[in-house]
Amino acid sequence: MIKNWPNPPDNGRVKTVNQMGFMFVQLSTLSQRFIEYATQSTSPVIDIGCAYGVAVLPILDAESTCPVVALDTCQTHLDELLDRVPDNKKTQITTIRATFPEEFSFPDNYFQAIHIAYVLQFFKGEQLKAGLIKCFNSLKPGGKLFLYTASIYFNFWRDQFLSQYEKKSAAGVEFPGEIENQHQYLPAQFDEAKQVLPIFTHVFKLDDLVKIVSSTGFKVEVAEYDDIQGVSGYESEGKGMISIVAEKPAFRL
Repeated sequence: MIKNWPNPPDNGRVKTVNQMGFMFVQLSTLSQRFIEYATQSTSPVIDIGCAYGVAVLPILDAESTCPVVALDTCQTHLDELLDRVPDNKKTQITTIRATFPEEFSFPDNYFQAIHIAYVLQFFKGEQLKAGLIKCFNSLKPGGKLFLYTASIYFNFWRDQFLSQYEKKSAAGVEFPGEIENQHQYLPAQFDEAKQVLPIFTHVFKLDDLVKIVSSTGFKVEVAEYDDIQGVSGYESEGKGMISIVAEKPAFRL
């Protein structure tokens, strides 16, 4: 399936039009796991914060009949995505413009898989937990949640904010990675990013995010650090991002 992204990728990134960062053209290992899992499903899957569909189009491109829901806050992104879907696949995809988690409303036990990449860093702690609870409820028993988000060890966060994170954590702050004004920490080479990034961001240590995910009922199956690939300047010694795959248990004690 020809992608032809709406703007030529710049250093492996395509700008969003709603000031929510970038869509990264090279799929993470986590997103590849989601795509592989989704193509084996006959039940619906959803990509939350899908942007232009980098993790959606490969599912439609596969020999799969899996119903796909693409959710984003920006209608322009969704329109661009639909323009890239062949006519014979359009009945397989549903696009929804909505804000997650506030406008996320699906029946319980509905999805087989949920993918959320490059999104959680925009949420404050309580909003994050509310979103995870909604994900848990909407997943089928045995269904899986695929998360990919920013780590405190992303290069400039590690250098400028790690000590503050650790002090807050030691003091018992529940969400020590909340950063109210990330723009003041961004180095000069990221000046362009300030145009497409919100002021607030939220970064995590792996164990801390695992605890949050587990507290909402999920059984974490995969939890590991990773790096964004194909983007110069984002190298973080393999620890700049966090990948989590978590299952909704078939039975709860």
